[in-house]
Amino acid sequence: MVISICYSHNNIEYGEFIPPDFEKSAIDGEPDVPENSGYSLMSLDDDYNIYVCGKLKNNNGETDVYFTSDINNNVWVKLQIISETGEIIGETGIVKPGQYVKTIKLKNAPNKDFEVKLKVVGYEPETYHSGGSAEMKTTIDFKQ
Repeated sequence: MVISICYSHNNIEYGEFIPPDFEKSAIDGEPDVPENSGYSLMSLDDDYNIYVCGKLKNNNGETDVYFTSDINNNVWVKLQIISETGEIIGETGIVKPGQYVKTIKLKNAPNKDFEVKLKVVGYEPETYHSGGSAEMKTTIDFKQ
């Protein structure tokens, strides 16, 4: 029992990697996205492409992102919404190739328009080694 406690303590101290969960709300296929959402391709490298909305709205603490992992991707991906202060205010779990996530819940989102970064993180399947990441700046409009 003592070994177990010391082992756990060391893992926390050194920042053990805990793989993210898979997104429970992920949907297989391609989304039907409204035309005025700024939905576009983000090509991250030869291993993967994702699609995401660039025009976001805070609608009662949620925003539609239509975060889509291209069916031909060689990596799993996730999306984080990061505030100007660096706080993650919304994120998906892991999305597999050929899946999408329509909506992300926001936490601590102000009741006004605000700037954010959308950060895409890639993971090699099974090993969770880094598949690279990319960021895009945008604004979340407060919808009244």
